[in-house]
Amino acid sequence: MLLPSQLKSCLQTSLFLLLLSLCGSNTLAQSRIPLSVLPETPDGIRELIQAGRVTLVHGQDSEGQLRDRNHQSETSPEELRTALAEQNRNANNPNSRSKSLSAMTVYRVEFRFTRTGKWAWNANQRLMTIQCRARLQSWQPIHTIWFRNQPNHDNFWKDRLVLHEFDHVQLSTEPSMRQRFTLKLRKGETIKHYLDQNEVPSDQLADKLTDQWVQRQFEQIVALVDLRYQELDRLTQHGLRVLPKEASFYPLLRPDSP
Repeated sequence: MLLPSQLKSCLQTSLFLLLLSLCGSNTLAQSRIPLSVLPETPDGIRELIQAGRVTLVHGQDSEGQLRDRNHQSETSPEELRTALAEQNRNANNPNSRSKSLSAMTVYRVEFRFTRTGKWAWNANQRLMTIQCRARLQSWQPIHTIWFRNQPNHDNFWKDRLVLHEFDHVQLSTEPSMRQRFTLKLRKGETIKHYLDQNEVPSDQLADKLTDQWVQRQFEQIVALVDLRYQELDRLTQHGLRVLPKEASFYPLLRPDSP
């Protein structure tokens, strides 16, 4: 017998991390770079900072503490602490091919969604059929750009390394990410789940399986961004070369170029 049940509405938050890097030297302190101490931010970059919730930091602290101009400390974002810890492990590993980093961009995406699917139960087959579907409520990428050494103050917004990092921010704040994710959740997918001896059919199990499905859709979206990050680094040698016009994302990063 089939017993359909409407999934409970809920809100869920998830995140994904991406890294990119360049070669550099060593330093110790880790501090924020307030926009107020820099030259006036160009309009395009100002919009990126707002859309991507960008924080600028420099230096390294093994305890993962960020310091502001008043010497107040707070814990660094988890994604930055994880990336710096990985960097330190590679630096101390003589067999590692990873280069010392002079900059990286780490980001996470926080999003909320409401489940809108249904599920049904076949007792004879111990089979749950779940119509996985959801409605995206919010989507917010949050970035931290880290520099081992702070770029020159006067030419900060013209620095090649700074501009390269903001190219990455541009790729991970592009609206098409949210649009594709929204369409995937709206389209939905029917999945079948045979219960084991320790499971019982319930809204809670259907919610869990739906959340796992949503996470898989999310990972497919950010995997595309990951590929773009890698391609940008390959084509520009981590910002050392000019982005070629043949790049698939050239119109996105250089919209004013002929």
